[in-house]
Amino acid sequence: MTNTLSQIQKHLKIVKLRSQIQNLDSDDGSWFLSLLLQKISDKLPANQKLIIVIDSLDAIARDSQPSYTNLFYLPRYLLDRTYFILARRPFIKEKSGLLIEAPSQTLDLRDYPDRNREDVLNYIQQSSSIAPQLCQQLATYSENNFMYLSQMLRALDGRSHSNANLEEMPSFFSEIPSGLAAYYQNHWQRMGGDSLSAVELAVLKVLVQGRSNLSVSAISDIVDGDEYEVEKVLDNWYEFLNLQQIDGEICYSLYHSNFRDWIERAIDNS
Repeated sequence: MTNTLSQIQKHLKIVKLRSQIQNLDSDDGSWFLSLLLQKISDKLPANQKLIIVIDSLDAIARDSQPSYTNLFYLPRYLLDRTYFILARRPFIKEKSGLLIEAPSQTLDLRDYPDRNREDVLNYIQQSSSIAPQLCQQLATYSENNFMYLSQMLRALDGRSHSNANLEEMPSFFSEIPSGLAAYYQNHWQRMGGDSLSAVELAVLKVLVQGRSNLSVSAISDIVDGDEYEVEKVLDNWYEFLNLQQIDGEICYSLYHSNFRDWIERAIDNS
């Protein structure tokens, strides 16, 4: 990897590119990235590929760049032997912020719960030395969510009773570590935060109080609201929801029980 990076730096002639950057206007970010990829591609040995991984693509503020550009100024077209792996929260295709005119594939990790569970257990075992029973219980409470898992492991690390059975720590899973709270706070702001409309607040309260998945019609009945308005709210919160088809209807719930608990406190304090 170090060798590859050195070669890229050597052949790109970064000093020259800096002068080109200074002459670009902010709307031309995608043009510059395409130029950069072209220059790298030209120098790639025939038996090598350029693979770029971008995590948390959903964290990019859409309003920080022109609406007609791709998120992160990603190019619409890719050169031969150039690949992007993009990771993000669930999204509605029409609101992806991406127009890619190249072969692509979408992989939804929620479709692989057993393999996710296996990854979670491996992660716990590699990241900590907690007892096997505790490992299993923590994996269950994680609901296969790695952000929750990493933050709870950090909170658990160093506790004098870290190898105790979780039944002896009834308050542990009601805790929300500061890193996780900050993460949820970002979700809250993106959902509307203290500026939620009356309909949004009513729908959110139903999702918080519900311990099972609810359909649009069921939520509309509870809040005494229009189904179209309720569905519009749920679409806007798509990345923070779990969707499940039950008896032919799409049913909704917040994506993690710990997030649901945090949202409940946020509503009470707002």
